Amino acid sequence: MLADLRLRPLRREEVSDELEVKIPFSLVGLPGPLPEGIFDLQISGTPAEPYAMQAAPDLLGWTDLVVGTLPGYTITVSDTNAGANPVRFYRISSTAPP
Repeated sequence: MLADLRLRPLRREEVSDELEVKIPFSLVGLPGPLPEGIFDLQISGTPAEPYAMQAAPDLLGWTDLVVGTLPGYTITVSDTNAGANPVRFYRISSTAPP
């Protein structure tokens, strides 16, 4: 059975002149540990987007390190507890701020 498709032209009020482009989040560890076991990570994305950066020792038990709204295209976040963990994994996701 074939569907009967009919196209109609769009009216002006159905068309938007705005195009919203969102940059996917990226999370990059900056080279080398800092003194006292501090580790810097760079977060990039679309300004004003909510995010959560999490850490885990085993890819299972994730803990929020930073939850907020991205203030600019790129920010640097310091994990001051990185030195207390022999292994630490990081991830970032979109989430509503608390």
